[in-house]
Amino acid sequence: MDFSDFLNKKQKEWDESHPIPDFSAMSDEELLYQPMSEALVSERFAKELSKEVRKRNLLSK
Repeated sequence: MDFSDFLNKKQKEWDESHPIPDFSAMSDEELLYQPMSEALVSERFAKELSKEVRKRNLLSK
């Protein structure tokens, strides 16, 4: 197993044990204050958070 495989395995384990929150149910403030540390660990978390932020157009505020 190379390092890339190891990281993919660890990320999959993280994603399985840390469900993605329902970002659509959060207020704008809650959405913008999500822990970036989790976004660094979980690519899926980062993608879902980014998608909701773009959908609400929060970066232009």
